Amino acid sequence: MIRKSKFLLLLLTSLTLTIIISSQKYIQAQEPSQKSQLQNQTSEVDSSGTEIVAAVNQIPGNITVTPDGRIIISLHQFYQTPSRVVEVSKDGKLTPFPNLKWSQGRNEKGVGLDAVLGIQSDSNSIVWMLDNGMRGKVTPQLVGWNTRTNKLEQVISLPFPVTTANSFLNDFSKDGYLYSVINQLHRTPPLNAGKNDTKPPFLIIRIKPLADGIVGR
Repeated sequence: MIRKSKFLLLLLTSLTLTIIISSQKYIQAQEPSQKSQLQNQTSEVDSSGTEIVAAVNQIPGNITVTPDGRIIISLHQFYQTPSRVVEVSKDGKLTPFPNLKWSQGRNEKGVGLDAVLGIQSDSNSIVWMLDNGMRGKVTPQLVGWNTRTNKLEQVISLPFPVTTANSFLNDFSKDGYLYSVINQLHRTPPLNAGKNDTKPPFLIIRIKPLADGIVGR
């Protein structure tokens, strides 16, 4: 039986997101005019322990922090940003992550990131990025980048039947398995001309990646 505690839920509630970074630290996504105002404020921690670490002018999708404190965020694919994943500096500057070649879409050889929401850093300083492939209609994949060596660690392809043309992969767990929720999102009213054609049950599946990057059961 799969325990609920193994699943991570991504909640997108508004166009301005507040993202929790470890021990009550936050990044707030602001409009450019607000960004300059924030940068003039002090970085002192208030009485609640809340601190503005950086202000960015792109809407984040998700966030991770590496063991050495590097802040990496995915940029939400709904806004068609050139970079899919970026590193955030203290002054709010965004640098394509892991580099320009990988961050700005897949090339004809399939190298690069197409559409990333879920992102996690592990204890080995590997940043795992869940590429759902929805911008370019390409096969989803899980990409691991080693931030210590600055090299590609692993690419795990997630083809059919692990995913389908209507799969929307937006988050994942770090317990050695890949989890996927089959929620029939394409059959819900907002994406189906106002009609609800969903048919329960809605499934949660678990997949074990093999050492060679192939997905197994």
